[in-house]
Amino acid sequence: PSYENISDVFSKFKNLAYSLPGNIARETSLEATNAYQIFGSIRPIWEYVKDNTWQSILKVYTLPQILESFQFNIPEKILDKLLSLSSEDDVMKTIENNKNGQGYNDEQKSTFVKHYISKINNKLNPTNFHQLIIENLGMGLVGYLPLDFIVKNNIFNDNNVLRDIANYLHLMSPLQKDALATKVYHALTSDSTSSLVSDSPPLNLESSKSINILAGVLSSLSPRQVIKVVGNNIGSLLNSQQLRLDTSCTTALGLLNRTIEAKRIDRNFKPDPQLLHRWQECYSGCDLSDLLITKNDIKELLRNHPNPVGCERLINEVKKEYDLENRMTTAKLRSVADVFGSLYRPDEISSLSQGLMADLGTDETFIEKLGQQDLDPNEARAIINKIPRHVQEKWNKNILGKLGNLIPGLDDNIITYILQKRGNLPTLFSERMKPFIRKLSPSKIRLLIDKAGSYATEASIHTYKPLVVSDYAKKFISSATLMRIINQPPDIIRFLRFTPAQAAGVIQNRFDGSLHSLSHIGSFLNGLTKNEVEKIKPEDSLQAVRSVFGSKENRNIDNAMQSGTRYAFGNVLQKGLKEREHSDNPNQYIQGLFREDDLVEDLNPQIFATMTNAELDAVNRLKSEQADKFWKAVGSINEPVCCSFVQENRVRLTNYALSHYGSNTGEIDVSKLSQLGPFLTSSLPAKDLRRITTDGLMNKLDYFKSPCFQPSKEQAQALGSRLNNALNEVDDKLKSLYLDLIGELAVYLPNEIASSKEVLAERTSFLAKSIEKLNVRDERCTLPDTDGFLSKAKINIKKNLISAFIDSLSHRQRRQTDMKKRNLTCDNLRKIGSVISVLTPQQIDSIANDQLYLCIDLFGKQTDFESRNVYRIAQNYIRALTDQNRHLHSVTPTEIFNLGEIFTGFTPSQLNALKNQYFKDGNILSAVGNLQNWNADQLKVLTRFATDDSSRLSPILLENGGKLLCVVDDELLRRTPLEDVKSYLVILANIDCPIGTNYSDIMFDVTKNAYKNEIYQPHIFGSLGNIAAGLKPTDVNLLSKNLMNFLPVEAIKKLPKDVMQQFTAEQLDGLNIEQIKAIPSTVFSVLGASQQNILNKILYPFITSGKNRY
Repeated sequence: PSYENISDVFSKFKNLAYSLPGNIARETSLEATNAYQIFGSIRPIWEYVKDNTWQSILKVYTLPQILESFQFNIPEKILDKLLSLSSEDDVMKTIENNKNGQGYNDEQKSTFVKHYISKINNKLNPTNFHQLIIENLGMGLVGYLPLDFIVKNNIFNDNNVLRDIANYLHLMSPLQKDALATKVYHALTSDSTSSLVSDSPPLNLESSKSINILAGVLSSLSPRQVIKVVGNNIGSLLNSQQLRLDTSCTTALGLLNRTIEAKRIDRNFKPDPQLLHRWQECYSGCDLSDLLITKNDIKELLRNHPNPVGCERLINEVKKEYDLENRMTTAKLRSVADVFGSLYRPDEISSLSQGLMADLGTDETFIEKLGQQDLDPNEARAIINKIPRHVQEKWNKNILGKLGNLIPGLDDNIITYILQKRGNLPTLFSERMKPFIRKLSPSKIRLLIDKAGSYATEASIHTYKPLVVSDYAKKFISSATLMRIINQPPDIIRFLRFTPAQAAGVIQNRFDGSLHSLSHIGSFLNGLTKNEVEKIKPEDSLQAVRSVFGSKENRNIDNAMQSGTRYAFGNVLQKGLKEREHSDNPNQYIQGLFREDDLVEDLNPQIFATMTNAELDAVNRLKSEQADKFWKAVGSINEPVCCSFVQENRVRLTNYALSHYGSNTGEIDVSKLSQLGPFLTSSLPAKDLRRITTDGLMNKLDYFKSPCFQPSKEQAQALGSRLNNALNEVDDKLKSLYLDLIGELAVYLPNEIASSKEVLAERTSFLAKSIEKLNVRDERCTLPDTDGFLSKAKINIKKNLISAFIDSLSHRQRRQTDMKKRNLTCDNLRKIGSVISVLTPQQIDSIANDQLYLCIDLFGKQTDFESRNVYRIAQNYIRALTDQNRHLHSVTPTEIFNLGEIFTGFTPSQLNALKNQYFKDGNILSAVGNLQNWNADQLKVLTRFATDDSSRLSPILLENGGKLLCVVDDELLRRTPLEDVKSYLVILANIDCPIGTNYSDIMFDVTKNAYKNEIYQPHIFGSLGNIAAGLKPTDVNLLSKNLMNFLPVEAIKKLPKDVMQQFTAEQLDGLNIEQIKAIPSTVFSVLGASQQNILNKILYPFITSGKNRY
């Protein structure tokens, strides 16, 4: 073949002279005995043997005999060839001999079944289906039926056939199940849309075997389909023990509906508590305790509830069951430690006895259970503050492995004190703890990484691995600590991911394009720039790509790779395929993906997204099973790398996949969504989203909840419209379940939601919490907000929810609200959660001052209030203090923490009345300095408190001050000691100052003075964050094309137009897609034509028209 090196192949043939038995000569007759000898001895050249030679061998040495002798040692490609050339009888005998499938891999089993089906397909009918398929293939092979066979063969429209095959759904892949499920569902329900053969008997659920069929099909159905197909058979289904505890929420909510209905009919009906505990994770209702008996089971419901704050009934039930409403004891609190954060609000925690909490503070088991709960920093702080400091100071290092979500509430001084104690550092993050990294302030992240990293060893690195892996946290690692970590042996750090800039700092000048140097880079592959990747020689290309994208150990590390580097490796892959196949024709060289090394199977699929249109055309001309494998791989591209592709590329890939699967027109049902996979489904353009069936959509909602779904305005509206259609198609009883399932996707619903206000009011608290999930995604997967569409959508859904909630209050309460009688209570407000951010000024004023004071921590968490409302709430809070006969001077640190964003509503004169000593405390500075909505005048007051007119900035202020540093006197900022600049650079770089301040301009000069020419080292320059926005036009010519790879995205958003216009086309060619997407449209529009052309070429490498598309 043309892709082989002729000398390598010739040497294999020459060696046959030594491997062939001596008794075989040219004129020897071919017989069964010597055919066996020949078959084994020519193994090195199996792939080159012509079909007619194989046919000659198979006449005297049949496939069953070959497999009996060589069993599992025949490559899939050769097995495929031998099966295709064998007679029907030999194939059938082969299947008979191997129906248990033992010893063969999945691909070999699929090959057996594919050829068997092709041999018997013409004589297959509903009458002999059981014998030819079920009996002949047996348990070992029946699960490997080709997908095309299932989807396209009309035999699966026969009920007898469905009854047979449905018994084996548990052996099949999700894709096969989804393909069969709709047909089985129609058969089970006699649905009028079914195309079943009319004279075959319908399925029924009278036997246990039929219950097994039902259990097998549920995972592919929507909730309403589950409800319809299960009917009144929920008892039999639950008793069959066929249901898995890890069933999806889609299935769980359908089964829950049937269970609640069964309980209504039969009061003695008691389902398995473990199932209810799992279902509660998906269900925001509060009535499942009616189905349980023991208090521990009821407590477990609260522990698993997706929104405990909205479930007052369940909270009160647990308090009653555990006698928490009477005299409190340590024993009682220990018994509810795992739901403590759900039972008590911060203000309730603050009222607990100090003695009780002092006792419990010494109980590490109790502490660990608290740490595993999803506490916010205020809740954590309330709990920690109730544990006396002398108890905290007695904690040893081991406690750090148990505090979990309590760590954000710890005083930095306590953390430092504990870290200085003797003993080994425990693992800081257990699998059972809900993630709390993003709740940590920069100073705490720095403390944990820098203090723990000061003696970086294999053991200590593993203890804080989640911090080093977290994109949010690792940008706060100081240069000194980073160098200590990266100097560890490769085996220790190979699972850690570093930012491209950090990695580049390590490998600079160490990569010369050779495979040897590539093998020594290890965890720092994402530090390569596209210029460096281009050094790889064509003959080394495929091996280089495999070393970067093929190794199982590297599968997740390269998720941090910049898009430009990925596209450069895409070019390397193309060169390698051309070199291997000796062809520049895509139809030829694309075959190289499917040779014995099977690159499609082995490579991380993100590299396939860099292919040209001509290459994707060639993929779609391949054999069906090869193209299937390719598109299945592309469909599995996962987060966060999926978020780095521009929308046009995603749509392009999806259109090619739809074309391959023949799904360009007509409905897209659950099986077609499974074929596409999560990445391609979440990339569907608006016109195709509208083609998804309602039931398919509801079954695959997780595809759209994935961060990979990065919708344009049109896509978001199309999805919202389809979700609204789904709500419209079910009655009010099911609407609440559907809203539970829709969750955060409710943000895309249109203004006219197809649900009554009563149902919306019931789900207001849950939906409000769900929508907040969109704000805490991986930084690389933040949702696009083109033209403010997403912001407006959030406001609209919140207005819908608050309107429904207020309407649901009693008639008397509604009347009082309209009359401004101040009846919205703190309890009301806690139920609606983040929805309070769209309260009108009149509604805010309807809240009594004492109620607003009680709930100020809830207001303080919200970051999307209008500034006028932040001011209004702050002033009402101050009135509440006045009602308590208190002056602003009496505001305590805890109250400042609770105020949160509302603190930015204080006027400068009101801030001036506070105690200035508070603003010398690092914990308060960290909380206050990172609030979003400060203006310069307010910051100047707080900065004066923090600096006290000193001649230099204190380390505490540099580490924790945040935005307070934005308004520090220019000369004072310039006098920052150079060693402090280097020590706190990563924190100073991430300060996002208000418009009109000079922070970036001054700090860039200060930093340049501290580092001199080293500032242009990738790991330093790439860590400058917002400071890099202080680049001057005179600095631009010092930036190399390679260094442009690491120009921080935060800075690109703020660079002045005159600076951007100074960049040459060659420099701009060093940017990546994610950087270009950050350029404001107002800046992009004033760039020169050559600048725009090069940027568009990077954004859209697959578009050849040259048209500007930004």
